[in-house]
Amino acid sequence: ERAADGTVLWDASAGTGAANIPRMVEGFDEGLRAGLAEPPDSAAIARQGVQIYGRSLMRRATRMNRAYAAGLALMDGRDPAGIDEEIRAPMRVDRASVVRVLAKLRGDGPGLLSIVR
Repeated sequence: ERAADGTVLWDASAGTGAANIPRMVEGFDEGLRAGLAEPPDSAAIARQGVQIYGRSLMRRATRMNRAYAAGLALMDGRDPAGIDEEIRAPMRVDRASVVRVLAKLRGDGPGLLSIVR
């Protein structure tokens, strides 16, 4: 995601104890570096897209959850009827797109770290 000024926003989160924070930060950095060094193959990208889609369907399994998602879409100024198409979007991501985005991140890298306790 990019901010209005073009700054790359890369977000990751994890829960851990205070003693493990240095290890967690190092793990995030290693993961980003590994992705930059060798982007995932098409099969891994497709598998991840299907997993994201599946989790999205699970979150919308009840009528209450579907109504909540529709309400959030309305508040964001989006068409609630387009939610189904939005949650399918990760399945359309291809390797070329991932490589292109990772190439843009290569020079930017993480510049801000927030730790909330």
